[in-house]
Amino acid sequence: METTANNSTAAQMTINLTDIALANDVKRLLRHISGIESITVRRIKSEVELSLEEARSGQTTSWNSVDDYFNTIQQ
Repeated sequence: METTANNSTAAQMTINLTDIALANDVKRLLRHISGIESITVRRIKSEVELSLEEARSGQTTSWNSVDDYFNTIQQ
């Protein structure tokens, strides 16, 4: 199969950054590359943030004792 520069097949690329402060710099850099149709930046919530949201919305489980908890997780 031969690949040409005028290939009409679209692709999507995901880039994960360790620091959201870098996002604007990377976005500016990518805008200079031809063929990039759109750039979307979104903040990814940490596990702690997701857990706190679950607790605030009542998505929790409770046990009567530590033994009940251990019995549940060992199943």
